[in-house]
Amino acid sequence: MAKKVNVHVTISDTSVVNRSYVQYTTRVRVQHGSDSAVEYKCRRRFSEFLQLKMDLEREFNAEIPYDFPTRKFNLWNMKSRSCDPAVVDERRERLTSFLTDLLNDSFDVRWKTSPTLCAFLNMPEDWWRQSEQRAASAAASEADSVEQLQDVSKWLESIRDAKSQFEDANRNGNNITMMRIRLKLQKLEEALAVIQENKLVGEGEISRRWIILNALKADLNKQSGTLRPRSNDNEYLHHELLKEQLLPAKPEPHRPAAGRRKLGETSQTVGLSNQQLLQLHKDSMKDQDLELEQLRSIVQRQKIMSLNMNQELATQNEMLDMFADDVNATSNKLRMANISAKRFNERK
Repeated sequence: MAKKVNVHVTISDTSVVNRSYVQYTTRVRVQHGSDSAVEYKCRRRFSEFLQLKMDLEREFNAEIPYDFPTRKFNLWNMKSRSCDPAVVDERRERLTSFLTDLLNDSFDVRWKTSPTLCAFLNMPEDWWRQSEQRAASAAASEADSVEQLQDVSKWLESIRDAKSQFEDANRNGNNITMMRIRLKLQKLEEALAVIQENKLVGEGEISRRWIILNALKADLNKQSGTLRPRSNDNEYLHHELLKEQLLPAKPEPHRPAAGRRKLGETSQTVGLSNQQLLQLHKDSMKDQDLELEQLRSIVQRQKIMSLNMNQELATQNEMLDMFADDVNATSNKLRMANISAKRFNERK
């Protein structure tokens, strides 16, 4: 029986260097079953962790699914707040969680077996192999391959299982299950493309299966966004744009049958990469800012006109009050004249 690998990550020590950046002392404790544990240690700054994440994503052409802390800036001078004690504590906790999830993931092992990660953490490239060799074969026997999913009945059974697992994970908030479902949907997509190419079922059934698959991918993408903490609006927006495509982009992505558009896509976003989507959003924001500025000018002019009209109405009210006073005075004079005339006539 294969020995289970337990990985414990701690980042307990931090040190400020030249008052400009912070070094995080990372200790990775690896234990294979009941064997004695081995500890690896490294000191890295946050920018190096960020570069590691980018290198891994570039190496596998996919986005790392584990939560990673974001950069924080001062809104007034745009300087990094990396030495802020609150920021340091938050990064220390989230970097610990990031490495723990990455190194203990027994389902998607490509990240923790990367030579880039091993060199970063000062770990040997075969640190995981003592127990992973059997575990990998066992996992392969449990998971359905793309060839198995090309069976039309097996494909439907697998998509139903994925939907049921998603509903359970949605209720429990299980991120690990979400990642497994994501990988399963990738295999289902590849298998469905083969089914469509070989015309194993009719066009109507193919379209229905694409709709089911894309709907489940959209729900998974939406739920994954709600499970991530939002440090600030800009980073959250950037994250959502990067998660627009749930699975890694492919040179020739399979699209639904003619006459049906891919869920979540518009005529402007079809065929765009994540970077192009981000640029499109920035351009849209600039246009909206310009429109808001024009609207502000219009509202300002309307405000000035309203103030002038209010002043004019106040002046008119004063004139009406003066006219009313004059009318009252004239009425009093006429009344007194009538009284005097009446008395004069009585004397005669």
